[in-house]
Amino acid sequence: MTKADLVDVVYQLHGGLTKDEAAEIVDTIFRTVKTSLRDGRTVKIKNFGTFEVMGKATRYYREQCARHGWQPSPEQIVYRANMLVAETDEEAHALLRAQSNQAPFTMRPGVRDAMMTLDSRNIAGQARSPVVSGALPTTFIGSPDTVVEQVRRCREVVGAGVLDLSLHPPGSGDLGPLTRALELFGAKVLPRIREI
Repeated sequence: MTKADLVDVVYQLHGGLTKDEAAEIVDTIFRTVKTSLRDGRTVKIKNFGTFEVMGKATRYYREQCARHGWQPSPEQIVYRANMLVAETDEEAHALLRAQSNQAPFTMRPGVRDAMMTLDSRNIAGQARSPVVSGALPTTFIGSPDTVVEQVRRCREVVGAGVLDLSLHPPGSGDLGPLTRALELFGAKVLPRIREI
């Protein structure tokens, strides 16, 4: 779904609006969400949270497995995402705002188009649009304390026993942030999440 599609939906659902007014409403919503995220505030849209969507997907997966006589253990459920860990929440959110919105590696257009076709995903029986940027979402963001709580919540909601994490900022060629993140993760996060 594109922004133009959203404008059409708003226009069709609210007969008293002009197309320009519908576009202004959609622009205002996007501007507000973008500003909130840039300023480090949390944006929550009911039934649209990352862990909740993936929790629904893992429940669906478990149901389908059970239909065929197999119950996967948490260690057989993998959750893949980016992690931005810094000394403070504020520093982590500043790093997130500074990240470019590019893919972690470049692809030729033909390869990218083929990957997009393959990535027309079905999550818990519902079609989802592909990851347009080619980068995994940055799901775990914050200080070590915050990240540990996010990992705990992921385990509770998603049920994943394995985290496949990237600590390298998508699109970055600088190894400095990766080295700092690895050191912080190894010293202050990993010892606390081993038992989760």
